[in-house]
Amino acid sequence: MLNLKPHQLAHLSRIFFSTAAALWLAFGRMLEGAELAGESTQPPLDAATKRELLEITTQLVSDWKAGNAWRIAARVHPRKGVRFSAYFEDCINPKSIVFDCAKMRAFWTTRRVYTWGYYDGSGDRIRTTPSRYCREWIFDHDFSGPDRIVMERETGSSIDSRHLRTAYPRGRAVEYFVDPTEGHMDWAALAFVLERYRGRWCLVGVLHRTWQI
Repeated sequence: MLNLKPHQLAHLSRIFFSTAAALWLAFGRMLEGAELAGESTQPPLDAATKRELLEITTQLVSDWKAGNAWRIAARVHPRKGVRFSAYFEDCINPKSIVFDCAKMRAFWTTRRVYTWGYYDGSGDRIRTTPSRYCREWIFDHDFSGPDRIVMERETGSSIDSRHLRTAYPRGRAVEYFVDPTEGHMDWAALAFVLERYRGRWCLVGVLHRTWQI
């Protein structure tokens, strides 16, 4: 065992922490570089595509509000289906619930109970029917009158593009955001992710965001 004097220990501590800080900074820069590199994997959205995505997702909001399962099912990706994420970061979970077109058509009529994820804080499973999941985890706010609508890569603070690039490398997201009421943390957001398939935009993800513990 080394027998070091206090000033030697202090010197070694300074070296350790300065080295650790330098490594952490370098790691952060590496991640930042990877993040920036990831941003260039898809070209920016042009005005026409933005209008098209806005039109599609506005209709999707209306369909979810009305419980129009058949119209939503017609928009679901025919090969990949649509993945549901109770919390935004859950989109990278490989065990997320995925509905194909047939399951989507029965969304409001089936009584089958699914495990959709886990509650933030308690860690308890989110086990419920699709119709109740919609009330609590999709349309828990009236997103037909959002305070703002954001498309990915337009505002980095609104949509976590890193998670989206991991889960949906070919996807484009549109988020409907409802601001919190005064003095509360009851803001919420609903995001749709769409991918091109045979020249048509198809729904591959429905993501929910809200304040977490």
